[in-house]
Amino acid sequence: MPEQQNPVEVQTGTDKTFLQMSIANIGQFIAIAVAVAYFCGFIIVTSYLGSFGIKDYDAFHIQYIISGTTLLLVIGYFVFLVGRRVFRLDEDSRHYLIKFQKLGANGKFWSFCGFVYPLIEIGFFIVLTVVSISFFIFPITSTQTYWIVSIALSAAGFDFFFNAGKEDRLGKYYFLLNEIFYLITILAFFYKVDGIMSDFSGYVLNGLMWTTFVMFTVKYVVSKVSFNEFRPLIYTVFSFIILIGQSSQFGQHYYGFVRSSIGGGEPQQVQIVVDESDTPLLIVNALKISKSISAKVDLIAQTDADLYIGYPPRENEQKYKSIIRVQRKLIKAVIANDVAVIKSTKIQ
Repeated sequence: MPEQQNPVEVQTGTDKTFLQMSIANIGQFIAIAVAVAYFCGFIIVTSYLGSFGIKDYDAFHIQYIISGTTLLLVIGYFVFLVGRRVFRLDEDSRHYLIKFQKLGANGKFWSFCGFVYPLIEIGFFIVLTVVSISFFIFPITSTQTYWIVSIALSAAGFDFFFNAGKEDRLGKYYFLLNEIFYLITILAFFYKVDGIMSDFSGYVLNGLMWTTFVMFTVKYVVSKVSFNEFRPLIYTVFSFIILIGQSSQFGQHYYGFVRSSIGGGEPQQVQIVVDESDTPLLIVNALKISKSISAKVDLIAQTDADLYIGYPPRENEQKYKSIIRVQRKLIKAVIANDVAVIKSTKIQ
């Protein structure tokens, strides 16, 4: 009997040890993810506030984690849809050339189609990534972009439902039509899209270019390193360099347009109430204060001592003509405009 019980005891101990290791690994991963999100968020928020001359960062600690997490999700989504295709480009090019030959697509024309197919596919998924991310993080109002979204999602859905696992039976003309569909989507996007989505596509393409350049450089440097223990350090250092650059650019140019409902820097439109007898005439005139109430303004940020006001309120992607810092002691009340109220539901 004892000989039959020993293996069970050993196995149970092994399971407990494995479970403890898994929990520890998950805990370490969460801690690292939170630290990286805080690091990226600090750069994003300080870059954004710094453009308005705001130096009091103590009031924005929670905002660091939220904004950093948003950027990391954007980067992760982009890497999943586009990044892996870029780093797999040589392999995919050979794959499609062989596939076209197996389908009887011979000749210079079909060889060219097989060669450019993965490139056009990357371009399409860049468009799909930019469009889907923009609709999630930015308040998009242009109706033209809805057509682009419809085309991009239709192309992606068509390819997923009709291509998955059926490549050998679909024939060469399916890939040609798919290629044309992708190309039309790309051209429609760059011809019709404007505003923040157009600017954001430039940010994505610039990030892709620099990331690709850095990662291939790192890959070359790592191949020359004889000591394996230095390779993780090299990857970590260059990854943080990329994150710093992307976070800074995102904070300066795009964070101010990210929806406030997901923790972004989109300003809130308000009116402020002041005591005109205590308020400098320059501020009264700048904010068009009448009967102690200002005109509609954008509340950009607020600290323990000041409110930072943008006037006149921003429309679409325009920049502010004036940034006004108003001391809190001068403000009697802040009236928010266009606030959505959630109606309560009576439970029977």
